[in-house]
Amino acid sequence: MKGSNAEMSKRARKKRARRKKKANHGGKAGQG
Repeated sequence: MKGSNAEMSKRARKKRARRKKKANHGGKAGQG
């Protein structure tokens, strides 16, 4: 989880601002 988050954290930061629920649910649920 940390590995993919570290790479996408930079790009996801901007997308997460708009899609926090989708990014959190999809990222954590999809990977974990």
